[in-house]
Amino acid sequence: MTTFDAETTTDEGPPLPWRAVLACLATALLGFGLGLVVARDDPPSATSVDVRFLQDMRFHHEQAVGMSLMLLDKPEATANRTLRSIAREIVQSQSFEGGRMGEMLMGFGVPVANETDTAMEWMGMPVPLGEMPGMASPDDTAALQTATGRAADALFARLMIAHHEGGIHMAEYALPRSRQAAVKGLANAIVSSQRAEIRELQAIASSL
Repeated sequence: MTTFDAETTTDEGPPLPWRAVLACLATALLGFGLGLVVARDDPPSATSVDVRFLQDMRFHHEQAVGMSLMLLDKPEATANRTLRSIAREIVQSQSFEGGRMGEMLMGFGVPVANETDTAMEWMGMPVPLGEMPGMASPDDTAALQTATGRAADALFARLMIAHHEGGIHMAEYALPRSRQAAVKGLANAIVSSQRAEIRELQAIASSL
């Protein structure tokens, strides 16, 4: 099993600079503003790519935030500092994005949650919500909850890389098919920020 050094840090600050996060959010907010204007006159249907992508990605984000909080709840002395920085960024950015998704869905006049328990039929590959690409299994999240030290670091990095890869897959599919500028802006921000975080997670693993 790959191990992580709890003392690994860089002299350049957190692995994903806040200016990069802010740039992604600024892009998303511009799309939100444009898209909500369009939605008033031509709201997407409940079965559209725009709506179903937002509902499914909101659920996907909730698990990433939950796993990041699990890592942050562990004693600082037993968790890799760089991974803790990434976890804090995930909590902040994906909580923000999840809130915006909810606002957009309410603006479209549709449920905030996917009430069918089936995800990704808008991609032609229906699966249960908990089995979307990158979603950690109940066994994986239970293991992360109880893991400590280097074992927790290794498991968090592995699960989050897979989680981000799954989210990028969904966002890249939605980008050319969305009809709402707000949703396009959000999908683009997800692809950009999660690719950057994957690079940081992989760099930690490869350097140890």
